[in-house]
Amino acid sequence: MTLKTDRRIPKQARSRQKVDMILRTARQLIGAHGNDAVSMREIAAKAEMPISTIYQYFPDKSALLHLIMQHYLDLTRDQLRAHFDAVSSTEQFLTQIDPAIDDFFDLFQQDPALAVLWGAMQADPKLCSLEAETSQSNAVYLSNKLTDLAPHIEADAAKLALWHMLHSVSTSAQLALYMSKKDRDRLADELKLTLRLRLKALLAD
Repeated sequence: MTLKTDRRIPKQARSRQKVDMILRTARQLIGAHGNDAVSMREIAAKAEMPISTIYQYFPDKSALLHLIMQHYLDLTRDQLRAHFDAVSSTEQFLTQIDPAIDDFFDLFQQDPALAVLWGAMQADPKLCSLEAETSQSNAVYLSNKLTDLAPHIEADAAKLALWHMLHSVSTSAQLALYMSKKDRDRLADELKLTLRLRLKALLAD
């Protein structure tokens, strides 16, 4: 998703350092207190810089949150490709489902503030489609990989099934933060089983 923010792009090292400090501060504050509870003025004060400097690079919090969340979305994309780029059979494709879902769950477990940031992205009218578009892109990648391995599969059906499951994994990973480890593992296992069964049904058609 391309968000038109008119954000100034830092070119010099000092400017990049300022932007990095702004992003780290915004991520810390929003992750701890929620997006609605944090103002641009508070971010400036915490980062120890004039608010005018913040606005030089980010016209509003949506622009800040967009860049913060783009990092995480790019990370999930890279994790996914690390699991599936090298698969050379449908059997290998299916075996990569479990570790791919585990990695996504671990991302939230290792960084609980991510759930707050993710929720803020989903609630922001300017950003609410960002996750959906990223999930769609990942679903296209996975369905293309799967149909290359099994050309008889209906591409649209594969893409829709994978897109739906990617959304389910995202929602479940956030929910799992508030579960016991036992229930979290059971939820992850249920997602893995559901996706494998759906893909096996597609492969059998």
